[in-house]
Amino acid sequence: YKEALRYFSDSTLLLSDYEWSYIWEARAMTKLGFYGDAVNSYNKSVAIKPEFIQSYIGLGDLEVLRNRNPEAADYYRRALEIDPDHAATRRKLDKLNS
Repeated sequence: YKEALRYFSDSTLLLSDYEWSYIWEARAMTKLGFYGDAVNSYNKSVAIKPEFIQSYIGLGDLEVLRNRNPEAADYYRRALEIDPDHAATRRKLDKLNS
């Protein structure tokens, strides 16, 4: 994942206005345990395209890894506000609420 992170970080320099660059960078950071940096990358994706639910889902998943379930639920709810029919996110939120 270190090499992947390097490539994804480079892509954020080349495609600084492309939300997926930050999503992939954040996912690699998460796999490496760089949670704080991953949050920053997800937030950059949100800043570029606030209606992009993958940013909120990623933040929710990250908070689950950090055992911060109330925060995770908030992010999943934000995603569902944008796309109420997103079944996978609905299942994640239901799991947290059970």
